[in-house]
Amino acid sequence: MKKKTALFLKESEGVGNENIVLEREELESLPFDEFGFIELPSLKIRKEASIGIEGISKALIEAQLAVAETGTVVVDDSDESARLAASLCDELHVVVYEDRIVGKLEDTRKYLKEKASQPAFIAFITGASRTADIERVLTTGVHGPEKMVVYLVKEKRVDKRKGKRKA
Repeated sequence: MKKKTALFLKESEGVGNENIVLEREELESLPFDEFGFIELPSLKIRKEASIGIEGISKALIEAQLAVAETGTVVVDDSDESARLAASLCDELHVVVYEDRIVGKLEDTRKYLKEKASQPAFIAFITGASRTADIERVLTTGVHGPEKMVVYLVKEKRVDKRKGKRKA
């Protein structure tokens, strides 16, 4: 396993996320009907949700990047319904492709500069929502999801320069 991948999984778990490592074929066989909202551009799957006052149970979205040193996922939430779903769901499920993991927060700079040329809403999400009051009573799920699940997709891709498969 790559160092960045191992660090990302360690840090993500450290903030309370559930991490599931799988192959693309396994991702494609997830029970998509369990999710109230889906935004997976890589699989060309989108399922709109009618988000009422009660919110939605589960949302499944795709991260554009992930930051190893913090276990953070970077999500383009420019689409209002995706932003609402990610904020109002009880459980946020996020797909991260292994080749999108960067080492440090500074490594997201190029992506952010590209997005800065257009109206965009980029979210950095490290885990489930947590807040504490003055008496230090910790509460989860107040300002966002109560639980976060990360699907790390290990994908064998074709190296176009050599025509060979890469792990």
